[in-house]
Amino acid sequence: MTNQFTYILINGFGWSGSSALVDIMREIKGVYVPKKEFRLIKDPHGLRDLDIQINSSIDPLNEDIAIKEFLHFIDIYSRGSRGFRPLGMSYNQDFGSSFQGISREFIDSICDYQYRGYWWYLDVYTPFIPYIIHKILRKLKLYDYQKYTSLFLSAKTEEEFIELTQVYINNIFSSFVNYNDNNFIALDQAIPANRPSWGNRYFNNSKVIVVDRDPRDVYVDLIKEKSLVGYDVAINHDVQLFVDWFRKVRKEEGKDTQYLKVQFEELVLDYHRIVGEIYDFCGFLLEHHFGKYTRFNPDVSKKNIGMWRNHAYQDEIRKIEKELKEFIYQS
Repeated sequence: MTNQFTYILINGFGWSGSSALVDIMREIKGVYVPKKEFRLIKDPHGLRDLDIQINSSIDPLNEDIAIKEFLHFIDIYSRGSRGFRPLGMSYNQDFGSSFQGISREFIDSICDYQYRGYWWYLDVYTPFIPYIIHKILRKLKLYDYQKYTSLFLSAKTEEEFIELTQVYINNIFSSFVNYNDNNFIALDQAIPANRPSWGNRYFNNSKVIVVDRDPRDVYVDLIKEKSLVGYDVAINHDVQLFVDWFRKVRKEEGKDTQYLKVQFEELVLDYHRIVGEIYDFCGFLLEHHFGKYTRFNPDVSKKNIGMWRNHAYQDEIRKIEKELKEFIYQS
């Protein structure tokens, strides 16, 4: 039987400080931390979208498209993108050389049928010139498109799908992580921060931690880095855009499952207490924190608190304080 890891799912809302917690995980013996974010579940056409179409869709044809899009998604995320190659995410390198193969085996496990058939929507995915040629040949009755088109169908129950999904994710990490050395795996951004219940759905054994931060400093950092809504806000000073974005990504945060919420400012200013809470929550032993301060040093990170005080447009800060007052950190 494959060993069952405990997955520590670390999630933030965008410049909210979750990377600090990921760095702390890298300091702890027995915790494996991948080099990059694990976005297999939440990215477009990933596992979540596949789950919705198989378990919530009323049309098997939509299910077929979702499976094909997931396979395409896997191909893109598996390949590297060095030089002039098409875009890739190098998951075959960062999440084991068997990532692509294990992913295709997962699709085989959830699909009960692969049959020949035709649906006009499939033409949307056909390049223009082949589409025109096929269309002419079909009109002349010289081409039977159904002979060359495979459709997928899953007859699995929702419970069966979830069980196979949990096995799939565990198989990915079992293929390259030694359980005897690392029985915890810390994943960055594996699920949305406002959907902690996804941890229980897609992982056999997980602990969810959500990191948040004062919106005033998030605002300043987004503008500085021109990231997410920050590029447009930096140009147009549209504070309302930031306020609405900030609220939206936090909508329905953690109301349906147990999770640990960490305030970035407290992690920095009250380091030992917060780290103790993290250890208790995850089931770590304090003596396993061998690399303390090598990756995350709270004294260095103090500079990231109160950045808003030096922002050139303090009227924008006052609007954030008014509109998002329940999120303002009170020291």
